[in-house]
Amino acid sequence: MLTSLQLPTKKPLKQQFMNAQEKQIHSMVQRLAMLNKDHTKVKAEKLESKIEVRKKREAKIQEKRDVHTKEAKSIRYKKKQRELNKPGKYD
Repeated sequence: MLTSLQLPTKKPLKQQFMNAQEKQIHSMVQRLAMLNKDHTKVKAEKLESKIEVRKKREAKIQEKRDVHTKEAKSIRYKKKQRELNKPGKYD
């Protein structure tokens, strides 16, 4: 049967009251916390760069959409003007 580990707190009262196993466990917990902090930082940086790339891509797509919309409006306006100015339509 496993014995329950008495994990030390983040800031133990005094190092001298810890036995060898508790010191080992405490240092392991500190290393794991440091690794987790580094991993979280790297992950956040990757996410930030992905978001930046996505925003650039969306800006390009939106620019193309705007150009297309402008052309479509122009064509629609020209068709409407031709319809209104056709000779003999309302004669």
